[in-house]
Amino acid sequence: MLLTESEKAKQVRTRILDIVIATINKRAGGGTKYINTRDIDFSKLASAGWLRKIKFFELRKNFRNFAVIKLRFQGMKIREMITRYGVFVLGLYFLAAGIVLIVRSALGTTPISSINYVLTLNSSLSLGFWTFVINMILILGQFLLVGSKRTKRDTAEILLQIPFSFVFSAFIDLNMALTSWMTPVNYAMSLALLAVGCVVQAIGVVLEIKPHVAMMSGEGFVKYASQRTGREFGRVKVIVDVSLVLIAIICSLLLSHTVQGVREGSVIAAVATGFIVTFLNTRIITRRNLSRLRRIAHV
Repeated sequence: MLLTESEKAKQVRTRILDIVIATINKRAGGGTKYINTRDIDFSKLASAGWLRKIKFFELRKNFRNFAVIKLRFQGMKIREMITRYGVFVLGLYFLAAGIVLIVRSALGTTPISSINYVLTLNSSLSLGFWTFVINMILILGQFLLVGSKRTKRDTAEILLQIPFSFVFSAFIDLNMALTSWMTPVNYAMSLALLAVGCVVQAIGVVLEIKPHVAMMSGEGFVKYASQRTGREFGRVKVIVDVSLVLIAIICSLLLSHTVQGVREGSVIAAVATGFIVTFLNTRIITRRNLSRLRRIAHV
């Protein structure tokens, strides 16, 4: 009785209890002051602790959900970028096929390919090779046009043209090989090949510009020339096309003493392709129709 009820025993028990609580408090990092459920502040602290735990688990759950959503969004962005670049490369193939069909018509070629074609006719090198060389010259011209005002975005945009120029040149040579048997026997067949080539080329142009991921060296050169001179893009495009045709004629006269590669088909292709591109871009290959095709493909 004396051990349990005496004042000395109470002091000993209290001291032992304080040591235990202090040890637990130290090991647990605090928060063990109120261990008696009958304590006045115990219920408040207990409920606050549970609320903190609930909030922590909710935050962790929300973070996991956000991470899942972020991964899905990134996956969608990756798939979308792959689709965009795939459409762009497909456009390059159609563009190359259209140019080759126009060349096979024997009525000339497009302004952007006129110098390439003339050099091909007067050398043993392929049309794809000269296409790549001319594209590299146009890319160098873009760097000169931008000058010291060049930004990182401009640099990336111009450098991105190099691999696509290589792919485009390869498509040119591939289609030249696939159409090696095409030889028009009369003028009507030449006109038919020219018309088909203009349509195919226009499809390629639309598929090239729709994804908004890159541009070829010809369009890039016109873009930066337009920015440098402050003139409208369309007017600069006409000036560049005419200049390319004139340079092709000069090269042809110097190399073969006659005009090669530039004929009435060059003018027809330059004029007709623009109208066909406008029609396809606003009536046929629209964003709405492309979205419908994408939904059908997913189904």
